[in-house]
Amino acid sequence: MPAPLATSTHDSTIAVASDVPVAASDQVGGTDLRARVSAFVSNWWPLALIGLIAIAARWRYITGYHDSYGSGDAHLMLTRALFVSRWDLEPSGGVGAAGGIFANPPLIPFMLAGFSKATTIPLTDTPVILGPLIALLGLFALYGVLCRAFDRTIAVISVVLVAMLPRFAFDSTEPDKVIYVVSFFVIALFFLYEGQQHPKRFLAAGLFMGLALFSYTTALLFLPVYALSHVALSRGDRRKTFDPWFVGSCAIVLAFFAAYTALDASFTSSPGPIPAAVPIAAGQLAPIEAIDGAADLPTPLAPPDDDSLFSSQFERYWENFTGLAGDGFRGSAWDVYLDGIRAQLLDPVYIAAIAGFVLALWHIIARRKLEMAPLALWMAIVTVAFAVQLPAPSHPTRYPSYVTPVFVVMAVFALVWTARQVAARLKLEPVYGLAIAAPFLAWIAFSYATAPQQGIRPLYAQHITAADYVNDNDLLADDARLLYLGWPSYTYGLLDGGADPEHLRTFGWQRVNFGAYQFDPAVRYYLYDDFNDDYFGAGKRMLQQLDFGFTKEEISTFCTAPTAPNGIETCAGHVTLYRITPK
Repeated sequence: MPAPLATSTHDSTIAVASDVPVAASDQVGGTDLRARVSAFVSNWWPLALIGLIAIAARWRYITGYHDSYGSGDAHLMLTRALFVSRWDLEPSGGVGAAGGIFANPPLIPFMLAGFSKATTIPLTDTPVILGPLIALLGLFALYGVLCRAFDRTIAVISVVLVAMLPRFAFDSTEPDKVIYVVSFFVIALFFLYEGQQHPKRFLAAGLFMGLALFSYTTALLFLPVYALSHVALSRGDRRKTFDPWFVGSCAIVLAFFAAYTALDASFTSSPGPIPAAVPIAAGQLAPIEAIDGAADLPTPLAPPDDDSLFSSQFERYWENFTGLAGDGFRGSAWDVYLDGIRAQLLDPVYIAAIAGFVLALWHIIARRKLEMAPLALWMAIVTVAFAVQLPAPSHPTRYPSYVTPVFVVMAVFALVWTARQVAARLKLEPVYGLAIAAPFLAWIAFSYATAPQQGIRPLYAQHITAADYVNDNDLLADDARLLYLGWPSYTYGLLDGGADPEHLRTFGWQRVNFGAYQFDPAVRYYLYDDFNDDYFGAGKRMLQQLDFGFTKEEISTFCTAPTAPNGIETCAGHVTLYRITPK
């Protein structure tokens, strides 16, 4: 990352006082050395501060790691990374969605696998190291962006608070899409600013925007921000707007888009739909409510349309969006998403962020301060794009992290700008403006630093424990098969422990006609979690269906999300392993 911006304070001449006569050349040399050291420290201390605080904010999640992660998608990424590390790019269809390595943009699984191989760090531990490193690069880039959009004071305060943001810190220690997409986008934004003076750097902007897109499809929502930000920063100058180097950056982004689309078309059809899950006709099986606690469900694997030029992920999003638009966006995630943002920021910060957004618009329109435009575009476009989607369990949990950093920036801008105006009206020195805002900023920092631990990592820990039990007891020897609802946490635990993917049979994440379900005759075990089910309650329905053709024998149970109020352990639910025998 390029060095941070120098400020005018670095330009002053540094005098060296001494009672001992020295040669003129030594005096000049010493002055020059001290000036360079002073400039170096002045330039780099903000990045050192940001780095230390970012690491400290993530340390409790790194050291509090319990061999599990806080979302179903986290283990989906890890399972795909495990297949990549074995160079098995077309896994057995029996593992369901986890086998669709290219069903989503594949950069994160490849990065996890590559980092694990290069460092010899176990794949399970890789996310708590790689994620914070990526986040750190993104925070450094955000500092560079804010120095250009505002000033160094606002930049330092904003990035420090973003580094402390509790849920954002937690997400960066997960094998989660958010931190990769946001960090790569911010780095792209940094080079977009740089490219205004050094056009060749537009290519770096295109590279990182392409990496964001290759990390996950949510980066599509940032593409309008990327394009419009360049238009704003070039101030509408036609020559600058269509600079050949920027056109080249767009070509790089399109190349990443085309590469993913081609991979999706080539590989998604190999695993196919989840085995033996028979799509049913409308009306055969009424939908049920999502099970409480079934948070952050993994994306089902959908077969691609052979005639489509776009990936199945893009098509699904577009179909959902147009369906909601046709109904005036009634039933969208608007309220749920905004409530999630507010809860993660704190109410006063959320209100200050909205005020900061309005203030930024005034500066952009009335004062032509177009350097602020990319941040305003990020806040407006991406927030609205998530809010008008169909509601999902991730809308109040993980999705807010795509925009909470820029909300924090806008809140700090509003507070510092207002405090400076008050100081000016009172004819105080400018430094007193920051002192006026300091109590509120300190309260935000204290609230973030002392916030309860985010996320729900224990929720899936017993899936790993149950998988270890199956592997340790060689239950899948002699060609026995294991049937389970296709939680990636089960799959990862089983495969990481040495299970043969050919011995795994998953179902769920789409409607299943249980009356017509064709059981693999070699299935001898069934894993059932009475707390975490899919959208259709398929795990419980399968348990009931087994009564018609099998006798069930309970082998072992495992406590889900254990807590110990008053010293007495309680479980949110149980994972039960059954031996099933045909009647």
